[in-house]
Amino acid sequence: MPYKILISDIDGTLLSDHNNVSDFTTEQIARIKDAVKVILASARMPSAIRYLQERLGVTDMPMICYNGGLVIQGEITLSSSEIPLDKVKRVVETAKEHDISLGIYSYDDWFADKMTHRVAYEIDNTQVKPRFRSLEKTIATLEAQHKGAHKIMSIGGKEETDILERMLREDLENQMAIYRSNDIIMEITDNRVSKFAAVKLLLDSFGLSEHEAIAFGDNYNDLEMIENVGHGVAMENGREVVKEIADAIAGHHTKDGVAYYLQKVFS
Repeated sequence: MPYKILISDIDGTLLSDHNNVSDFTTEQIARIKDAVKVILASARMPSAIRYLQERLGVTDMPMICYNGGLVIQGEITLSSSEIPLDKVKRVVETAKEHDISLGIYSYDDWFADKMTHRVAYEIDNTQVKPRFRSLEKTIATLEAQHKGAHKIMSIGGKEETDILERMLREDLENQMAIYRSNDIIMEITDNRVSKFAAVKLLLDSFGLSEHEAIAFGDNYNDLEMIENVGHGVAMENGREVVKEIADAIAGHHTKDGVAYYLQKVFS
C-alpha cells in the first residue's frame, strides 16, 4: 500500500481502554513509524495527547488538537484558530442560564468552574487536571494574555445540553463549529476548524497528497477527514454515518481494531 502518512483519532478509535493504547497497538505503530508518519488527531488538549505520543514513540511528529483548532510540533505552533472572547462570553452567559458547567481550553490550559462527576471522569480519561476558577476569571485571564479559547466543552444533563445546543445553533450557527460527542457532552470550536483542514495543512507541509494518507475515526468530527483521505477507515463502534462514508471498517476500539487493520494493510 502506498500510504505515507497515518492519521488517527484517539478516543473511541486508537485507545483500547478509556485512557491508553495497548501493547499490541504500540507494537504495530513501532513496526511502521520509520516509513509512515503517524499523526494523532483529537478534540483533546496537547497534554492529553503528548503522553500517548510518548507511549507510541512518535513525539517527533506534529499533533492535531481541539479537532484541528491547534496544530503543534513540540513547542512550535503550526496553526491556531481561536474562538474570540466575545463569543466565549455569549456561550458562558447562555450556559449559566441553564446551569450547565463549562470547560474552557486555551493552548495547553484547561479551566473548569467546579469539580463535577464528569470533570473527574475527564481527568482520569485524559491524564490532565484543570485549573479551577470562575468562568469570569478565566475570561479575564485570557483577555489579559490577548488569547481566545481553542475549545469550549459543555457538560450537563441531556435535556439541558439539547437546549444549549439549539440556542447556540440559532445564535452562532455560522460562527462556531458545534460537535455533540454524546448525550451530555458538546464541544465548540471556531467555525474554521476541522480535522481535515489540519490534515491538509500537514500534508502540504510534508509534500504529500490526500491519496497517500490513511485515516481512522469513529465520530462526527472525523467525517470530513475519513471522506477525503486516500483510505478512510471507520471503527466498528463508530457512528453509522461515519461507517457509511468510510472505505473500510476496522474492528472495535476495545479489541485493537486499528492495530489489527494496520497489521493487515502494512503486512
